[in-house]
Amino acid sequence: MTAIRLIPSELVFSSASEYRKVLVIGKTDQSNEIDLTRTAKLTPAGDCVRFDEDGYLHPVKDGETRIAVSAGGLKAEMP
Repeated sequence: MTAIRLIPSELVFSSASEYRKVLVIGKTDQSNEIDLTRTAKLTPAGDCVRFDEDGYLHPVKDGETRIAVSAGGLKAEMP
């Protein structure tokens, strides 16, 4: 992998009932894109959000946090 990108690149929740899936896409040295979502490790920096058993992100309380992502030997961060 030469790079990873996150879809969406940023998240904002407007209600407690919302949830989102974060996709992690890796780019190979031949510029091919590979879905790394299943093998990626996503870790919230705080307790404002949580991931469920299916990998969906849910808001827990008001506030801001960052999500650290590691996949394919690379790291990224989502604000």
